Amino acid sequence: METDRERDRIRLPKAPDTIMFGYHGIGEQLVSVIKGISDDFLVSDIDPAAISYLKNKNIKALFGDASNPDLLRHLRAEKSKMIISTIPDINVSRDILEYLKRKKSRATIILGAKTVEESRELYKLGVHFVILPNVLGGEYLAGLLSKKKTRKASWSQIAKKQAKQLTVR
Repeated sequence: METDRERDRIRLPKAPDTIMFGYHGIGEQLVSVIKGISDDFLVSDIDPAAISYLKNKNIKALFGDASNPDLLRHLRAEKSKMIISTIPDINVSRDILEYLKRKKSRATIILGAKTVEESRELYKLGVHFVILPNVLGGEYLAGLLSKKKTRKASWSQIAKKQAKQLTVR
């Protein structure tokens, strides 16, 4: 596990184009997509096992707490083009946003929330998109229902795909 002192010795040559905070859950689903749109991205998480896993997959990863301004400063987060936090914690989201605003960041900012009220607050504070897992899950399922309807075979296909994703991790 990397300490703050060790992190300070490893200076990044520049800010990653994209930084994603939080790997488990939604973050796992996003890594391959981010990899496809950005050659220069970094994942940060507080789980040392996640960091080891990502590094073993040759994905740039750094241990750290997304709400820690020292980590954000170390990453030069304000200079990144996109900041994503899959962490559905309003306090973490506020801390990230406060840091980015203070540093006059021009990044696209996508942050997590748990409730509709929290997402409204984040939009009022200037976030470009809020990850609200219940709403996104509902939209995804509604899309599947409209395509798959009552056909068991089509549901079986998507269930097999989902089961494969769940066992790969």
